Amino acid sequence: MAQNPIRSLARCRLELSSRLQSVASGYLFSLMIPAPKHTQAFAAQVTGTHQAQYSRLLGDHPDLARENLEHLSIARAQEIAEQGLRLVVKGGPWMVAVVIDATLHRRSSLHVHNAQRFNHGEGYVVGHQWTNIVLVLNGEVIALPPIPFLSKNECKRLGIAYQTEHEKIVAYLARLDLHRYIGEHDPGAVLCLMDSGYDSKEIQKAVFRKKWDLIGSLKCNRGVQTWTEGKVDPKRKWIRVDEVFRTHRKQAPWQSVRDDVKSGRRKKKRKEFRTRRLKGRLKDVHRVVSLVCSEKSKGKGRIYLVCSNLDVPLGLIIRAYRRRWLIELFHRAVKNNLGMQDAGVQDFESQKSHVHWVYCAYLLLNAMEAPEGIGITERQEWLRQRGEREKARELYQVTTRYGGLRSIQRHFQAALQEDLAA
Repeated sequence: MAQNPIRSLARCRLELSSRLQSVASGYLFSLMIPAPKHTQAFAAQVTGTHQAQYSRLLGDHPDLARENLEHLSIARAQEIAEQGLRLVVKGGPWMVAVVIDATLHRRSSLHVHNAQRFNHGEGYVVGHQWTNIVLVLNGEVIALPPIPFLSKNECKRLGIAYQTEHEKIVAYLARLDLHRYIGEHDPGAVLCLMDSGYDSKEIQKAVFRKKWDLIGSLKCNRGVQTWTEGKVDPKRKWIRVDEVFRTHRKQAPWQSVRDDVKSGRRKKKRKEFRTRRLKGRLKDVHRVVSLVCSEKSKGKGRIYLVCSNLDVPLGLIIRAYRRRWLIELFHRAVKNNLGMQDAGVQDFESQKSHVHWVYCAYLLLNAMEAPEGIGITERQEWLRQRGEREKARELYQVTTRYGGLRSIQRHFQAALQEDLAA
């Protein structure tokens, strides 16, 4: 009974057969409400459906979740794109951002398939890696189907060729058709954002082949050349980007850039950055770009950026790159609030199906007509309270029927006996 609040949403927005509609909407509802762990047992407890139904949903229908995630993301992006707001409020040519980042997913048991050992700079994690390519429209994250990492042993078991993460991203970008999401648009209105983990000439070339703009973080040892003379001498050596900014202090003086960020409800906090810019080229990427050195807030280290659009001001580059933080908030929401790490399955196909349903739950929560200005946690609590009201309404309707009161008493007696037996 508790899945009724989203059954109408599932019927309108998901492509499900009548046989799977009840169990799929029940699983989504269990992911969308607050819980210590969003397991299959919790879904069975909330919806009154046997746990085996959800096990079959994840294992027997591996493509169903991905197809519905793609359908949901297209529908949501089309709704938001009609508003026509810009990515960066204070000017700029960009309407949509394509953000690339990966997140690690700890394994749920010792025997889960395709588990690997990863290191993202904060120690080793044994589990799975998901490379997410999301759209940012009007400040909202639209989750696209993620790229799962497959180990060499898993590729050998499946009989497919092994690909690195960067090779998969290049292929993904080549297939990505933004016309399905935002309709007809100028390629120059699309901005790709990525951190230094994706400082790869192949990924950068793939973005330029799509005729998109690029703002990405560079590794400090990335080879570059300056463009101060109006040309590049092929005999000149490629120099590390950090060394270039050390030797060109007069050509690139420091400038101050300010950005207003939200700090709690209705509060804004101003951050100030010191930045420098040079015109140059990246090694093995035949394009003139802006090279930017930015000192983090309060002097906590420096980052080096590349921007393919030479006409935008320096402050806009910094403010646009800071919108990449939205994908980090997305990762935190799906892990802490929606149970991305709580699947508890052994088969990797079931694991993928669970992750896709989690992303569907994230999109559905944002699409629900909840009070404005509330975050993901408040939306979950609002949905839980609404579900309780729906359940109370159904119980009241049963009491109005002939013999309804007696049937409710029998129902609660059976529930009490089950609790005593447990």
